[in-house]
Amino acid sequence: MDFNNLKVLVDYATSGAMPIADKEATVIKLKAEKKAICKQLSAMPNSEERRNAYKELNRLMYQLYNAKAFVRMVKDEETHEDKPVYIKVDSMANMILCYSV
Repeated sequence: MDFNNLKVLVDYATSGAMPIADKEATVIKLKAEKKAICKQLSAMPNSEERRNAYKELNRLMYQLYNAKAFVRMVKDEETHEDKPVYIKVDSMANMILCYSV
């Protein structure tokens, strides 16, 4: 089972590299990847490999509760350096986990 595309999308969503404007597009891509993986999983025979693949899929999906999006850069008043501001977008996980694909 190939989870590479899904892993890349989950890493993008949880790393803080995703701008807030890309949230909806990322959710659409994640849903499409999840749908493709679920289709492959349903075609697999009931085996240890299938159970492990479902566990990996669930692990990746629940990582989305740690998703954060980049909002803007702000000046730190103490150090006078620019630092990023993130917003938690754990709602992505709900959009993907709780709604049918």
